[in-house]
Amino acid sequence: MLQQQLAMGRAEEIVAAALDGLDTRDVHLDLDIGTDLPSWEVDPALAERVVANLVDNALKYTPEGGVLLAARAQAGGVSIEVWDTGIGIGA
Repeated sequence: MLQQQLAMGRAEEIVAAALDGLDTRDVHLDLDIGTDLPSWEVDPALAERVVANLVDNALKYTPEGGVLLAARAQAGGVSIEVWDTGIGIGA
């Protein structure tokens, strides 16, 4: 289950891999992984890939500022969010 992987450091590994390719821009990446995440049915490899892609894109399009990867218990499930101060998606 992904919940166990997040609790055991997979989120930190995803972040480390994303930061490894980061240049010297003034960008910081923060984690906010809840300690009360319930178990849920998910393909761990697919969920990891989705989270890694979201983090990579957030870092790629944030010239300065920050990116936040958060996971929280919500309505009997889990909410995984990536927030950034990047340029956004044009209309």
